[in-house]
Amino acid sequence: MDFSALVDLVQATFEGIHRRVFLGDPSTNSKLRVEVVEAAEVEGIRTLILIAPWTLIGMLFGGDEEYPDELTVASKTHKVLTNSIEGLGTYGAVNLVGDILALRTQEQARVLARSLAEPFRDAVRRAYESAEASDPDRRRFLGL
Repeated sequence: MDFSALVDLVQATFEGIHRRVFLGDPSTNSKLRVEVVEAAEVEGIRTLILIAPWTLIGMLFGGDEEYPDELTVASKTHKVLTNSIEGLGTYGAVNLVGDILALRTQEQARVLARSLAEPFRDAVRRAYESAEASDPDRRRFLGL
């Protein structure tokens, strides 16, 4: 699947999750909507930031579906959770914002997401470069 199709699929999948699971839930931020921002490939891993009324996460999609245990984004270490959604597949996710309810507008969420995008990509780059350095076969393992 090309990257553009993946971005569209993530958008549609999480819009569906919002409608089925989170619509009207008081623990979500009703001022926010599902939006994919800052999609970029890093070290052969497709990355993007997802804004949703219940979360703001960095997502990783890689062919090997083996993700780092943690990423340090802007000097804060985050656990990487591996999730799988039917139709979307397996991905790594990093919760980048602790309190989604504090965001007042979609634009504020977008600005925050964009400000975290480069630190997130840098963290992914460091994690995969480190894996390659410690394991010369890593590049083959990643399919590169």
